[in-house]
Amino acid sequence: MELNIKFLKKLRVSNGTAIAGSAGLRSSGLLAINHLIKELKPEKIAELYSSNFPVAYYGIPYAGTIGEGGVMVEKDLAELPRVEFYHKDNYVIVKGYHADIFGQYIVARKSVELLVDIGVAEIISLGGYVPVEPRPLTEKRRVSYCTNDPELIKSKKMEKLGIEKKEPGPFLGFSGLIIGEGQKKGIKCIGLFGETEAITEDPLYPDPLAAKALLEKLSRFLNLPMDIEGLISRGQPSVERSYV
Repeated sequence: MELNIKFLKKLRVSNGTAIAGSAGLRSSGLLAINHLIKELKPEKIAELYSSNFPVAYYGIPYAGTIGEGGVMVEKDLAELPRVEFYHKDNYVIVKGYHADIFGQYIVARKSVELLVDIGVAEIISLGGYVPVEPRPLTEKRRVSYCTNDPELIKSKKMEKLGIEKKEPGPFLGFSGLIIGEGQKKGIKCIGLFGETEAITEDPLYPDPLAAKALLEKLSRFLNLPMDIEGLISRGQPSVERSYV
């Protein structure tokens, strides 16, 4: 496997917080990350490239399926797929990309190592979830969480914000592995999940209401003001359709 990191700027943060998301279930995490980048206007500081990044997948990207190599063409530009790292104040925003099954762990591990070198002490990873007993969805979506921090659980801070404990089940792909690898490094890790529903024929089809719910809770948890309504007013933002 070939993997390399291109640094655009070297920096250090003090006990920083990383916010990560990728094109997972209904693209909830990716929509939230894209909106954060638009809102906060952070500076891109690094890009991670891997020979295990397909452009077209033979299945669902976050399930670790294999695929075809190539470049992404947008606005007449051809670019290699990559993980992108941005910086704003004491936050590092990570726009993830799913490697195939042979590269998933090393990509997540190298991403976490980069965050540790920068000075990140906490990772918050965003994704979607379908409840074990689905309910008819309304505009008001539930948000659930998981964490490796006993003090956060003991404090009931999440519950006070209206965030439930996540039901048992997997957290697939880059967004899940980054908190698994972060835990191995002794980093405080939190997974936040926006309630959605599965669409079998198009699992990545964007759900901006799930992303909006995620950002509302994230904003309150971090005391990080942002215009969340703009995510909905723009309709359904474009999402990378990098699978076949």
